[in-house]
Amino acid sequence: MNKKQLVTTIIVGIVCFVLGYWLKTLNSNHQEVVSSHKDQTSADTSSNSANRTKQSFDHSDEEIDYSKLLKGKYTLRGADWAGFEFMKRNTATWTNELFPNDPDTLRINWINNSTFVATFVSGTIDECPPNVWIKQVVSLDGKKLQLQEINTSWVDAKEEVLTFVKE
Repeated sequence: MNKKQLVTTIIVGIVCFVLGYWLKTLNSNHQEVVSSHKDQTSADTSSNSANRTKQSFDHSDEEIDYSKLLKGKYTLRGADWAGFEFMKRNTATWTNELFPNDPDTLRINWINNSTFVATFVSGTIDECPPNVWIKQVVSLDGKKLQLQEINTSWVDAKEEVLTFVKE
């Protein structure tokens, strides 16, 4: 490995470490805001719990086949470019906020009617396994999609619900 490759590898490693720390800090701040918001709205939602229970008996999530309903581009709320574009039942792309002109192709495997595994088709290193996400559809109503992230990492991270808006 020559000096140029070594310096490039070190710089990339430092940048990844700093971005990871920054995202963890940002996520923990977001979780604090979400939990304080939940505390404020818990009194409001308790009165509606009977209505939601009745609605859940009308049709469960297992009856809704989201694999047939997810079509089109959904942008992450608050982002300019980041999001999914569902093209077929088993194919999607993920556009990263930093590289909007270079979306990643994902192979989608549905575990059940509301949960899917997204596997990145092209990896950066041949010796490493592909990046895998597990997402569960919480709700899909018109132009709003909410996906629950299922933690697949070694890190004990909170699983949050991400909101996407259809373009």
